[in-house]
Amino acid sequence: MATQNYFGYVVRGNARPLADALFEASVSVERDGQTVILSGPLGSHRTLERAMAEGIAWGKVWIDMRELGYTDIRGAQRKTGKRTN
Repeated sequence: MATQNYFGYVVRGNARPLADALFEASVSVERDGQTVILSGPLGSHRTLERAMAEGIAWGKVWIDMRELGYTDIRGAQRKTGKRTN
């Protein structure tokens, strides 16, 4: 598990090993010691680190959308200056 603090939230990127040498990403987001969202599977990745990073990235976008009122990820990325590749 990888953890980051982000705008008053604690974002925990998780990775669960799969049978085919991949890792399944997920995330939990907490505020004031309470879980505010727990994602389902966010996809599979070749490394543990990449899966945890995907979980954290998803959690940060969720926070941006909740805190800044964005209704879609494209709008959040334009306004925050983040770009997708």
